[in-house]
Amino acid sequence: MTPAGAEVIDLSSATVLPGFIEAHDHITFQGREAAIVDSPDEARIKVREHWRRGATVIKIMPSGGVGSIGDDPHHMTMIFEEMKAVIDTAHELGLKVAAHAHGKKAIETPELLPPTMVEKTITVTPTMIGNAGRAYKAGVKIVFGTDQGAISNRNKTEEFALLVKAGLTPMDAIFAATRNAAALVGDLADIGLVQAGRYADLVAVNGDPLADITELQRVHSSS
Repeated sequence: MTPAGAEVIDLSSATVLPGFIEAHDHITFQGREAAIVDSPDEARIKVREHWRRGATVIKIMPSGGVGSIGDDPHHMTMIFEEMKAVIDTAHELGLKVAAHAHGKKAIETPELLPPTMVEKTITVTPTMIGNAGRAYKAGVKIVFGTDQGAISNRNKTEEFALLVKAGLTPMDAIFAATRNAAALVGDLADIGLVQAGRYADLVAVNGDPLADITELQRVHSSS
């Protein structure tokens, strides 16, 4: 029942979806020197230090990054024992672990990439799309994340078309930004689905995103 005086927004002719969740964004950046590890013991210590400062998620970089000077995204930057030490310690403390990994070896044969971000991006993007497709086919749950950061002026919903290009069905691409992402952040009870009792976090588009995933780039309304 609609409360008296409430504003009614008629979206009966639109496709209404749960609000989209960006699960990989950059809000602040702390110098990486504060978290370099060169042994499993150092990895355990750094996890505990972050936990004591209030961290609820630990992120590691098993491969080089596109925006990191001098890095090759296809090269391993951590050994297995260091990664295992991070994961084991974090899980003992009730923390989740995320990994920044581009190359298949970190998650073909490493290739030497030019040391500029633009050239590295052009080179590594097909690998990243291929990795996403292989992970999806292997049963890995995919979550929406652009890695753009707050200063980017790109339409983040372009990510949906890239996920479909990687092999996801349009519905699973939508799940990546709604149900799957809500489960990842631990709040599936409140967000990620259109259901009574949940937050009215909604997005509406004019067309059918299952027929044309780019409809999600043209949001009609949001709340």
